[in-house]
Amino acid sequence: MFCSRVLTVSDPSVLTVAVCTYNRSDGLAQTLERILAAGSPVSLEVEILVINNNSTDDTEAVIKRFRERDPRVRGVFEAKQGHSNARNAAIAAARGAYIAFTDDDVLVDEGWLRDLARVVAEESPGCVGGKVLPVWEGGKPDWMGPELYPMLALLDFHVDRVRLNIPKLWGANLCIDKTMALALGGFSTKTGRSKTMLCSGDDTEFVGRAIAAGYKVIYDPKPTVWHRIGSDRGRKGYFRKWWYDNSRCRAHTGQGEPFFRALRGLLRRTLSPRTWFGDEKQRLLNQLEWMKGAGQVVGHIEARLGRSRHR
Repeated sequence: MFCSRVLTVSDPSVLTVAVCTYNRSDGLAQTLERILAAGSPVSLEVEILVINNNSTDDTEAVIKRFRERDPRVRGVFEAKQGHSNARNAAIAAARGAYIAFTDDDVLVDEGWLRDLARVVAEESPGCVGGKVLPVWEGGKPDWMGPELYPMLALLDFHVDRVRLNIPKLWGANLCIDKTMALALGGFSTKTGRSKTMLCSGDDTEFVGRAIAAGYKVIYDPKPTVWHRIGSDRGRKGYFRKWWYDNSRCRAHTGQGEPFFRALRGLLRRTLSPRTWFGDEKQRLLNQLEWMKGAGQVVGHIEARLGRSRHR
């Protein structure tokens, strides 16, 4: 999963921040502004990696501008498309013993780095994550309920620090032990968002392997980031595509329901009036279940035919 140029030695006195980005230069600039403004841990040096995942906009110019402002910023170019590939490039290039991942549509809290460093010092975890709260840039739709928040990478357990036995931390606010990441082989490139697919799950799949391997995985509410939710994600079509793409990915990786069970469920939901009529909120949830089934069926067929999920 890694290229040959992997920096295998990590420095416990360095905390690496990694921002993976693709064609979102305006959002990247806002993210970097907040990271530079965040307070640094007293005992740690901070390096900031910006992984350009083969962008075609002015992302490189933004990275150069911030590099000139602050020498802690360093650009890494990853030509192979896909969020997982970008995250693995960050792991390979990071100097720090821990890598704090966030995204180019995220605004970090002023105390984010200090709060992560505190958990790392006290727990020595394999992974630690915190709250991901929304910034509704286009306004929150009336039909939007908390059951849809995971599809927007929002997270708030409303508890104090806790060790997790389920893989429920999002990559928008995820700090990982580099040595552990190398031992686990990095993020799976069979999952994760790409140019054409809204497939997520590379973060939870990675955290799941960490838990299975016996590493300590911590949720702490203090390290907080805000996820900017644009108007495009406030449309029902976004959630339908999210479920369809994610279900296709899960079928390609052997997850989800077996083919014939998914097919029977799809046919049952197709014939059910509740999928197409009734209360707006419940109708949407039923339609998302329909999209989930459709994606799984298509994904199973593609996998059997040897077709890529990115087509």
